[in-house]
This record gives sequence, C-alpha cells and structure tokens, in this order.
Amino acid sequence: MGIKALGKYKLQVTLEHPIPYFDTLVSGGQFLPINKKAVDKMGDQYGLTSKGMIFNGPFKLENWKVGDTEWHEVKNKSYWNAKNVKLNELKYYYIADPNTGLNLYDTNVLDRYADLSGDSARQLAHNKDFKTTPNNGTYFLELNEKSHPYLKNEKLRQAMSMTINRDELCNNILGKTGLPAHSLVPSKMSKSPTTGVDFTDEPSAIADRKYTEYNPELAKKLWQEGLKETGQKQINLTLTADNTDTTKKMAEYLQSNMEKDLPGFHLNISSVPFKTRLQRQVSKNFDMVTSAWVADYPDPTNFLDLQTTGNSNNDGSWSNKEYDEAVKKAETTDANNPEARWNDMLKAQHIITKEQGVITTYQDNGAALTKPNSKGFNITPTGIYDMGAAYKK
Repeated sequence: MGIKALGKYKLQVTLEHPIPYFDTLVSGGQFLPINKKAVDKMGDQYGLTSKGMIFNGPFKLENWKVGDTEWHEVKNKSYWNAKNVKLNELKYYYIADPNTGLNLYDTNVLDRYADLSGDSARQLAHNKDFKTTPNNGTYFLELNEKSHPYLKNEKLRQAMSMTINRDELCNNILGKTGLPAHSLVPSKMSKSPTTGVDFTDEPSAIADRKYTEYNPELAKKLWQEGLKETGQKQINLTLTADNTDTTKKMAEYLQSNMEKDLPGFHLNISSVPFKTRLQRQVSKNFDMVTSAWVADYPDPTNFLDLQTTGNSNNDGSWSNKEYDEAVKKAETTDANNPEARWNDMLKAQHIITKEQGVITTYQDNGAALTKPNSKGFNITPTGIYDMGAAYKK
C-alpha cells in the first residue's frame, strides 16, 4: 500500500503521484485510526454498541447501541490534551419533530439545536440565537443524457438553469439554510495560491454567473432554439427527489418556475425515500434527479472530478473531453505547479458552468440555535464537530 511505520509516532506514505491537498485529505474521518485489537475482538459486532470500542478523542461514548435516539459522552482522561478539555460530559438527542426540539431548547434542556431546515428555519431566522454556517456541500440537478440524448443540447440545459431564482429559492423556500450556488465548487472552501482570491470569486467564475442567474426571457429564447435544434416540440420529464419536506418544496418550486418559463415543458415530481433516490440515481433510472456532494477534502478537484467522463458519480453521463483533460492535468502533470494547477481547475469550472453539465441550485448553509453562554464550538466546513474546546460560560 506504500504505507510504513517508521516509529511509534511517525508514518511514511509513498504516493503514486503528487497530491497537493494530502495534509487535509488525511485529516478526514475516513483516515482516522481504529484500534485493531478492539476490532478483532468484537468482530462483526464492532461499532454496533459502545462496548468494546476504543476512543482517542476528547470524549468517550458510553452505554450506546444502534437505534438509540439519545447518547452520552464523558471526558476521555487518556486524551492527549485532556487538561484543556473543559466539559465533563455531552448529551445528544435525535429529534424528529421540530416543535419538540424548539420546546426542549426553550426550556433549556438543549444548549444547541442544530440542523434546522425548511419551515423551522424560516420561522426562527429572526431569533437572536439563530446562526448559519456555510458548509462545503453543493446541491445540484443531474440530467440523464444517456436516456434522453436531446438533453445533450447545451441551450436546453442553460434554459432550465436560468429559470431558477437561486436567491428566492434560498431565502423563501430553504429558509436561509442554503446559499445560491453559481458553481459546482462551493464558496469559502479554496483560495488562489498566488492572490488569495476565493475560487468562486475569480473573474472567470464571476463572468460565468450569467449561466446561472435568473433570466426568464433569455431562458425562453434558448429553450425554443434548443427545441428546434433537437427536433423536439415538447419535453416531458420526471424529477426524482428525496421525500423530505424541504426537498419536496424545492422540487415544487423548480416545477413551477420551469413550466412557467419554458414553453412546451412539463415536469412531474417523484418524491421517494433517500435510499430509493440513490438507487435510481446509481442505476441511471431517472430523467432528472436532485443530487449533492459534500467535500471529502477542501480542494476544487473533489467536486470537478465527479463529472469527468466515466466517473461513477457522473450519473447524468455529461461528457466533455476538454473538461476531462483540464481536471487530469490539475491532478497529475501540474500537481506540483500551484498556479498552473489553479488555472486548470478554473478552466474546468468554466466549461461545466457554461455547458451546465450539472445545474447547481444551492450550497449547504447549516442553521442552528445556540445559547449565548455556549462557546467554543469548532465546526469543520464538512459539518463535523470538534467539541474539545467547547464550554459553557
């Protein structure tokens, strides 16, 4: 595997090719260590209960089993920085009903009520304890070009994108739990190695927003041209989406806007459980599907690579050779040339945005209520909590 222990605290990893983001890559959850002896001892029961699990973080999970809706963690005295961990215990609750969660927050049972969405977020947006935090996750629509070859037409895809008022979607439908996404790569995730400018604020990225800005008049024009070029008189598609309250409302919003602004277009909605949506997506059994990606590591290639030709995550089968080449150069020949690599990624981003290879809708913007005396929450852009520095004032 190219991995070797050089001592008790040193690990040597030999790579097939340079990976500029390697340091951040190995800080992800999939690279965290697991105690081999504990896993071997518990066998296939490991991870189904807290019994037999070994913890090396600031807290240890106690008396937990799969299916519990509450769980309890206590301070880990063996943690390397235990002397600076201020809290002695943490309690977590899974809450299905927003009203129950708000009641527990109002009665001071909860210090933090997280993952607010939809109606709850809209109603609580003006609460003094309400705050949002951008996450490195982008939501987008994929169009099945394999089943419907006419969807390869760039103008048809551009037209669909221009019917979406992303500001309205995020503020009114999502309750500010989303940020308008004008690119596949999320904002506030990666900066230029030479200028420090955010990837999504580069001049080329700003210029490309014309393909994602709400423009119903241009959308209608492009749509009619696309229909003529593909020989279609009308188009009927089904949007496959999760059956959550928020996603249902987003789907209805997209349906209303697209049918209103695109003559001869009819969009059905199929709201299904997450697992069913995923199954249809992977088997390419869809016309249009809601999709999302949360960064494994904070680099544009983590998102751009998804839509390369033949990638297992490229469910819509969009393909562009020039795009593929730009992504490949960023990951191989230009890997040790920061400026050239950055330009490769910008080029790829321009191509997929111009062609609307995927139609981006919004960037995840986590919403929560937090008591004023609860401090020190460190949350990664992928939504992972580091509670080692948390305390109550």
